Amino acid sequence: MVLSVHSRVGGYAENKDIARDIRIKHILPALAAKFPLVVDFTDVQDATQSFIHACISEAIVKFGEDALKLLEFRGCCSVVKSNIRTVVEYTLNVLEYAPKSATGRRLPTVDVIQAENLDLVRAVVAAVAEGAGTIDELTARTQVSRRHCEYRSHAARVLGFLQMQPRLSVTEAGKVLIQTRPNSEAERQHLEQAILRSPAINLVAPDLLDAVSPTSEVIKKRIMEFADLGDATSERRAKSLLGWRNRIFTAQLKLYDVDSIYNR
Repeated sequence: MVLSVHSRVGGYAENKDIARDIRIKHILPALAAKFPLVVDFTDVQDATQSFIHACISEAIVKFGEDALKLLEFRGCCSVVKSNIRTVVEYTLNVLEYAPKSATGRRLPTVDVIQAENLDLVRAVVAAVAEGAGTIDELTARTQVSRRHCEYRSHAARVLGFLQMQPRLSVTEAGKVLIQTRPNSEAERQHLEQAILRSPAINLVAPDLLDAVSPTSEVIKKRIMEFADLGDATSERRAKSLLGWRNRIFTAQLKLYDVDSIYNR
C-alpha cells in the first residue's frame, strides 16, 4: 500500500492534524496487521520535525524496530530525509532508555515530570548557568524550596537542559535555551523540540504536541503502565505534562496575535 503525503498536505507538510490522521488511520493499523506501508513524500519540498514526529514517533515507540521494517519512506528530498532520520534516531533512544522487562517497559519515577511551569524550569537552568552547582546552592540562589528545586532540575534534565552528576551543569541545549529571549518564538521552538526529543516524554506522551491534545486520562494510564506510580500521582503528573503543552501552544497563539497586528 502506498500513502501519498503530497495528496494530503501539498508541498509543505506541517499540519499536525493531518499527521495525526495519517498515524491513527493508516500507519498504526498497518503496523498492527504487520502490513508493509510506503509513506510517499514525492513532491513534498519540506516537512517539519513536528509533522514527522506526529506521523511516526508513537508507531516506533509502540512497535519498535519492527515499524522500520514495515515502513518505507519514498520520494524524500534531502530536508525531509534529514528530518525523518532525526525523528527515527531520537525515538529509537526511547527503546534504549527504557528497555522492556518481563513486566513491560519501565520508566524511573523521577523521570515522570512534576514541574508544570516551563518558565520556572528555565529559571532553574539560568540559575545553574550563574553558578548554582548543587540543589542546596540552587535553593539558596532562587529562594525556592528544595523540593521544588529538585522537581524543576529533574524536569530540566528530562528536557536535556541540565546534567545532575557530579554537579549540576548546563548542557549545550540548555545554553541555547537561556540565550533565547523569554516568550520569544525562538524559545518556544527550542522548548518544543526538547519535548519532542525527550525519551521520557515520548514514552508516556508521544502525542503531547499533536494538534489534538491527548487527555489526562490517556497520559495517566501510560504513566501507570510504564512507571511505578499510583492513580492519583499519575493523574497529577499527566496534568503537569498538559501544562507544558498549554505553554507551548499559548505562546504560539500570542506570537501569532502580535504578528497579525504588525502585518495589518
